[in-house]
Amino acid sequence: MARNPPWTYDEILLALDLYLPERKVLEETDERVVALSRLLNELPVHADRAGSSFRSPDAVVLKLANLRSHDHSTPSAGMDAGGRRTAEIWQRYASQPEEVARLAAAIRSLRDAPSPAAVDGEDGVLEGRLLFRRHRERERDAALASRHRAAFIDRHGRLFCEACLFDPVAFYGERGGSALESHHIRPLSEGGERRTYLRDVVLLCAACHRVVHASQPWLSPNELKQLVQQRNRLRSA
Repeated sequence: MARNPPWTYDEILLALDLYLPERKVLEETDERVVALSRLLNELPVHADRAGSSFRSPDAVVLKLANLRSHDHSTPSAGMDAGGRRTAEIWQRYASQPEEVARLAAAIRSLRDAPSPAAVDGEDGVLEGRLLFRRHRERERDAALASRHRAAFIDRHGRLFCEACLFDPVAFYGERGGSALESHHIRPLSEGGERRTYLRDVVLLCAACHRVVHASQPWLSPNELKQLVQQRNRLRSA
């Protein structure tokens, strides 16, 4: 018998958003549980599902019980811990109900939107696949990238990485421009259909951009720049 896919970070965040206000495991007949079950079945997260049991109200209740097993503020032991992802989401977000609510609202806003294509690294992003896909889709918007580069040249006279200051055009010639990418600095909790402005993006080389997205929470451009400067000082000492 086919098994349902493991819960993604997106789905666990939605369950946590349901759990935190009252910190209790709801009944499978509770309208909020039924509504979450319906939402999970509508989200464009999984291509393969095992049928009618996929994210059923019973499955939602079990996930709430998994979350409760991490909640030391309650006398109940809950169910089993629910796996590594559940533990990571609890550790990261249990004390941030407002952030959870923002992320959950952003995820829900993508329910009816065309599903962005899958991207590398999405499975390790605690904010979830859908928000990360939309984030990367915005970063790769050709019109935005063109406007960003033109404005950057107007301001600085040339293109370079704002973190490590590497100038790939000077190093590689005109082909080096492809090594620079626009990084969207607005948080994933603002993942709905909102206009992106040039002030929302910074120019990074491919290596620095990958470092920004490599761990949670993501480094800010200033944090990355300070890290590069610190490493340079150590190398020159």
